[in-house]
Amino acid sequence: FDRHGGFYFTDTGKKFDRTRDLGAVYYALPDGSKIVELAYHVSQANGIGLSPDQKTLYVAECDTARLWAWEITSPGEIKKVGAHPPPHGGRFIAGLAGFQWFDSLAVQANGDICVGTLVTGAITVISPDGRIVREVKTPDTFPNQSRLWRAGHEDRLYHVRTDGAPRRSRLAGSRLAAQFLTIGVYGPQ
Repeated sequence: FDRHGGFYFTDTGKKFDRTRDLGAVYYALPDGSKIVELAYHVSQANGIGLSPDQKTLYVAECDTARLWAWEITSPGEIKKVGAHPPPHGGRFIAGLAGFQWFDSLAVQANGDICVGTLVTGAITVISPDGRIVREVKTPDTFPNQSRLWRAGHEDRLYHVRTDGAPRRSRLAGSRLAAQFLTIGVYGPQ
């Protein structure tokens, strides 16, 4: 939610046997009186957040492990990049090498973006200028889903993970405290 009462959200799109509908980024008012598509052609958009000053919108693409940004010009309106932009008009912030997926994100009070990183089993902390600040390993090496969100104005992240064993834990090597909640299992059992 922004300070004007509206909220930004993503649609990951749909996969079929041989084709795929790409995802999009939207803005809406809670009463349903306004829903606007802001950016289309996002590859499995899965994670969205606002910078602390609410002037930048961040979106994670799951299957490409890329983080994109748009300047917010007014509530529910974004500025797309010029010259040769990607089809959705976002500004590239960061991407990870190798086979990894992004799943969900949260923005810290200092502006760093914390992105759930599947396959690696980590939370990747990325600065607004695209620098990888740190990678914080999580107890599960191949979580099926993660959900990151901030609690109030504290830099406390909550991560829903999937390894089959409920427990609470702290993220080693990070000042971010985390609570881990189990919701299922992915892979061999």
